[in-house]
Amino acid sequence: KILMADTYFIFEDSSQNFHGGGQRITRILIDEILKKKKRIILFDTSLNSNFIEELNELNNINIKIIRINHFNTLKNITNTYSFFYIFLKILNLIFFSLPNFVIINYYALREKLNNNNIIFLSNTTFNLIYKFLIITKVKKSIFYAHQFISNKFYIKTILEIFLMNYDLLICVSKFISNNYSNIPSDKKVILNTPQQSSNVKNKEYVDEFNVFSISNLINWKGVNVYLDSYRLLRNKKNIEIKYHVFGTGIELNRYKEKYKNNNINIYGYKSDDYIKDFLINKAHLS
Repeated sequence: KILMADTYFIFEDSSQNFHGGGQRITRILIDEILKKKKRIILFDTSLNSNFIEELNELNNINIKIIRINHFNTLKNITNTYSFFYIFLKILNLIFFSLPNFVIINYYALREKLNNNNIIFLSNTTFNLIYKFLIITKVKKSIFYAHQFISNKFYIKTILEIFLMNYDLLICVSKFISNNYSNIPSDKKVILNTPQQSSNVKNKEYVDEFNVFSISNLINWKGVNVYLDSYRLLRNKKNIEIKYHVFGTGIELNRYKEKYKNNNINIYGYKSDDYIKDFLINKAHLS
């Protein structure tokens, strides 16, 4: 009920982020909104990403995709908020604040003239600033929090100052909710990331035990730690333990080269149907 509105302004950054969990969540939200035949104006920093290609395939008249200006120069592949990374983000904001202000408010004023109320939803950390550029009133401002940000980063303090002026934080887990410790609890709601695994049951194992991970293969996901653990295994029974790694990314070829073992399977990208079949018929431990 709190999310009902005429029009949704959704902000993504598919030029800087990998096509992974965050954008999958945005897609789920978009699908649910479109089912209710509500309008979406998606503001993104790229119009040629995999994420945008997926949305264009929907061919739905109720979603409009608008590019906001951005220097697409640096990907945060290590998930660290270095000085250089922060500097580029701030430079982007300063350099493009005026043209983006015009773009966003053009659509905000159109919705106002049509008596449509707006929900503002930012799914990426740095795009939450755009809420403060809208001159018309929004029904609710929401930040979808799905990324852990260490208290060691000074940017964390700045983000929480901005978020104090948001109506709601949707957190994907209790862990993420606790991460934003300075935000009042009545402004946070935990909505666990939906996983379609209702058909997956615990399975008996006799001679084979299958352990798996599903993620983008980028170094800050820690998949290398998971793979390194294989050499520490000490089998006490005649059970063959097999590791399965699903996903693609910049580390894919390096992992394949480094972890050469008949019991370590690094697949790269696999379809949802392939993974579903694996979960139902083979998987033992996630």
